[in-house]
Amino acid sequence: MKTYSPFFLLFLFLNCNSLTYELKKLSIDHRKIYLENFRNQTFEPFIHQELYDRLRERIHQRNSLLITEQKKNANYIITSSIILFRRVGLLYDNEMLPTTYQVDLLLEIRIYNNENLLLEKQEIFDSIRYSLKEGFIETDMFARFRLYDRITYKIVSYLEAVIYQDLQKKNDTNT
Repeated sequence: MKTYSPFFLLFLFLNCNSLTYELKKLSIDHRKIYLENFRNQTFEPFIHQELYDRLRERIHQRNSLLITEQKKNANYIITSSIILFRRVGLLYDNEMLPTTYQVDLLLEIRIYNNENLLLEKQEIFDSIRYSLKEGFIETDMFARFRLYDRITYKIVSYLEAVIYQDLQKKNDTNT
């Protein structure tokens, strides 16, 4: 079981644009992934489906990885769980109703390659603030989608980093 150091992942995470370009150069046969449905361990309904759909869109936008519909055709399998979804009121009006909220989201992802664990229990956290009545007014739905955009960007960056590193190791052992 191989795990990657946080410093290595941070370095690759910061260079994600070049990784996207490098992965696009490789054959499509090496870049096939299978996304399992998110496990929702929170009481927030439908968040797992919304996040799963947004992650698929993000992967298609980046075009560095190919999502397969069958697990047997994939080189990499990604499992993920939603551990925490929390909406907290930060500012209140005179009637003690929240006007500004903070939403926290914590995910856990694992990446497998032919039943070998490449990335063990990587936690990804993000948080946003939005207001219903003051400043830049934003609805709860739009704020959640903004949070999904941010967190799926982080997920795809981790996927690209780990997959690129794994493919580099395979190339080094073949040569």
